[in-house]
Amino acid sequence: MKCRWEHVALVGLLVAAACTLGVRPERGAQLLQAVRIAATVDRAEQVAPVDGARSAALWMRARTMRRDKPDFQGLVLARLIELGDAGGDAARVRDEVLRDLPAQPAFHAGEPPLMAAYGRYLLARGYTKEAVAALEDGLRRAPAVDGDGVDLRLCLAEGYERLNQPDKAQQLLEALHEAQPDEPTLTCALARHWADHHNRLPEAVRLAGGALAGVRRRALLHPGDAALRVTRAVCLDALGWAQYRLPERDPALLNLREAQRLFDKSPSALNLYHLAEADYDRGQDVDAQRLVEQALRLDPWLEAAKQLQERLQDAPHRGKEIS
Repeated sequence: MKCRWEHVALVGLLVAAACTLGVRPERGAQLLQAVRIAATVDRAEQVAPVDGARSAALWMRARTMRRDKPDFQGLVLARLIELGDAGGDAARVRDEVLRDLPAQPAFHAGEPPLMAAYGRYLLARGYTKEAVAALEDGLRRAPAVDGDGVDLRLCLAEGYERLNQPDKAQQLLEALHEAQPDEPTLTCALARHWADHHNRLPEAVRLAGGALAGVRRRALLHPGDAALRVTRAVCLDALGWAQYRLPERDPALLNLREAQRLFDKSPSALNLYHLAEADYDRGQDVDAQRLVEQALRLDPWLEAAKQLQERLQDAPHRGKEIS
C-alpha cells in the first residue's frame, strides 16, 4: 500500500471538512492518526533504502502504537518488511521486526497488509507451509476480492501450488478473474495456471491473448509507461506458455522471447523456465541448462524448473551432451 504526499494533503482536507460537519471527535482523531501514519510510511518508503536510521525510527514507533489500533500498526510493519529487500540497515530492521512479530497486536489480529507482506517474505525463502498459514489468516480478515484481498489470494495460490494443491489455487485464481475480468495480470495468472496443468488450453490462449490486446491498446496512450511494459511482458509470457502447451510452438517461442526482451534488466524466473522448456523440447540442452540455472537463481523454489533440471541431467541418455 503506497501513499503520496498529495494524498495525505487530500485526506487532511477531508478531516477538516468532517470536523466542520460535526463528525464525532473520537472519529476525527482516528482520521488524523491515519493521516500521520500514511505520512510516516510515505517518508520511510522514500528514504529507508538509503537511511536505516529512519527505518529504525519507524519500527520504534510501530512498537509503541496503541494496542487497539492494529490496522495502523499492520500498515507500518508491512512496509518495513518490504523495505528490508533493499538490504543494509533496512534489512537489519526488517529482521528485527520479524523476530518480534509474534508479540505485535497487528500480527495477532491477522491484519491483511501485514499478512500479505509476511506471506510474500516466507514464500520467497521457501517456508511454504508457514506462508500459507499467514496468508489464510489474513484472508479471513479481507474476504472481499479487492485491495489486500487480491494480494493475499495471488500469494496464497502460489503457496497452494507449491503444496501440490492445484484445485485450491485454481479456485482462488478463478475468483479473482471473475471479480476483475479486465485486470490483465489476474487474467494471465489464471491462463498460466491452466497451461501449467494442461487444462482448458484453447481458453487459456484466448484469455492471455485478450489481456495482451488490452494492454497494447493502453500502451498506445502511454508509450513510456514502465509498468505497462512489464504487464505486457507478463501477458506475452502467459500467452506463449499456453501456446507452447497447446502446442503452437512457433508463435509460442516468438512470444516467450519477446517477453524476455521486455523484462530486460528484471528477468522473470517463470519466463526463463518457459524458455528453457522450449529449448529442451527442441534439443538445445546447453541453452536450456543456462536458462534453468538463471531461473533457479531468481526463484530457488520453482519446482517445475527443478524438475526440468533433473531431466537435463539425463540428457546424455537421449544423445545430448551438456557442456
